[in-house]
Amino acid sequence: APAVSELVRIRGLPWGAGEEEILAFFQPLELHSERPVTLVNGLGGKPTGEAFVRLASAEVQAEALKYNRQMLGKRYIEVFAASDQDLELSVQRQGVRDFSD
Repeated sequence: APAVSELVRIRGLPWGAGEEEILAFFQPLELHSERPVTLVNGLGGKPTGEAFVRLASAEVQAEALKYNRQMLGKRYIEVFAASDQDLELSVQRQGVRDFSD
């Protein structure tokens, strides 16, 4: 069984969607208080439409998975369970757009 995690990976974000849109998508779920959203960028910093989202707890992560195939704007968003290892590998591979100072 996969390790219990607070993380999900989402795919299919519309162009220009960022942390605010992602937080709104997952309303009313409680997200992690520190750096809840990590956007994944491809070569040259181009958005890939993917992001990792850290929820407040593993229980909330289970709720977040139910948001799979919900709409954000005109796009269906896919929501997958993810682990910290997935996040680290993705960050190493692509570099990260970090909103925090």
